[in-house]
Amino acid sequence: MVSCPNLRTRQRLSPLGKTLIGNALQHLFDIGHTQSDDVTAKKTAPTFLKNIAALLEKKDVVYADRNNHLEKHYEELIEMPFNTKLGPGKTLKNFDVRFIAIKWNVDELPYHRVLRVCAERVVKRGDNHQTLRPDLSIEAEHEAIVGQFLRHFVNPSSEDFDKIIPVEVEDDSRVVLEKVVDGIVDILGLTKPTAEALDEALRVAGEYKPKTPYHAPAKISKAIRYFGLAPEIDLSELVSTILNKSPDESAKALFEDIKSKSRITHKPHVTLSHEKNVEAERDAATNPNSKVLGPHQTCWEQCKTLATEADNVTSMYKYNITHLVWDDRVMSLIIDELHPCKAGTVQLQIPEDYARHLHITVGTRSEEIPAYESRGVVAVAQEGIAKGQSEREGLEAVEGGGKVRWVQVDGLGGQGRVRGMW
Repeated sequence: MVSCPNLRTRQRLSPLGKTLIGNALQHLFDIGHTQSDDVTAKKTAPTFLKNIAALLEKKDVVYADRNNHLEKHYEELIEMPFNTKLGPGKTLKNFDVRFIAIKWNVDELPYHRVLRVCAERVVKRGDNHQTLRPDLSIEAEHEAIVGQFLRHFVNPSSEDFDKIIPVEVEDDSRVVLEKVVDGIVDILGLTKPTAEALDEALRVAGEYKPKTPYHAPAKISKAIRYFGLAPEIDLSELVSTILNKSPDESAKALFEDIKSKSRITHKPHVTLSHEKNVEAERDAATNPNSKVLGPHQTCWEQCKTLATEADNVTSMYKYNITHLVWDDRVMSLIIDELHPCKAGTVQLQIPEDYARHLHITVGTRSEEIPAYESRGVVAVAQEGIAKGQSEREGLEAVEGGGKVRWVQVDGLGGQGRVRGMW
């Protein structure tokens, strides 16, 4: 490790979350550890940075425990040694401060899969946290917070960090700890702990209880407008696979255009029940006091129950993809009926007007084209498919949208959770 002449060397571990790992590393190597979640001030960054600087006065290594996921976060950390407003940390100019990042691969997996895995961990952890606790209402505030983090995530730059240690979102804590330890022992000149020592460190870390009182962040979730299935799929990879098997020049041209414009749907969904249909059904009821629910109300209540289950497996459903469809404006995937992943889970009673057009919007050619236009494209394709049209081409779904086209898809499917959406 290179350090500047006549300067004392200090290391900062900059993880993207994971207090458990920080506590385990502190037990193993007696490093400093400070959490942004322990700061109760409205603006946490100034105090958090001061706490890091103060610890670096005492410790050679500090684990800066915050979801460092924005350019602003990285800049704050990298500029910290030169920040003259850090109180005790103003003397950091005498240190050679180095930076190591622990980076979870949240940007490499389907959005809804990462969201589910992270949400499950928040639920499992329960109330053992200063700021982020599970909300088992349909709004799922904890998922809204995690989702905001995922949508805004920016990769750390290798130009800013002396080392970036990659770990997997779906790794268990033992695997993550071993990867982090392997990543730091050489650069920090440490002796690698034994397997038994790693296990003991995790045991001790698992007994951690926050000392700072619970202080909830500002609410960011919104009222639920509809329920949908959240497919855990990479649409870009999936459509590429389909087009490699069933090449079609018009489909390839549209897909490449959508990709080049970053118009691939980032958070795909399958609409199951919408509040406007539920309200219309209630308004049209001849007996508003009747306990018999209409199809839209029935599906809404089923989805509401599933979305508030603590066990995410109960709300998981699988499906098969039957066709890729498109015109000159939008591209979609037609899927067949949903089946529960867990035995004993209710079979969804999806209203007929939704059930016969189940689809996932791949993307639209421009911002001016609404995603709901894909429903019309799917309907036209399904009509042609039902008639057995061999030319795989139908009428226009919208004026000027071009003819609807489709290819059959075999052997591909997916799964997802039933979630409240807005």
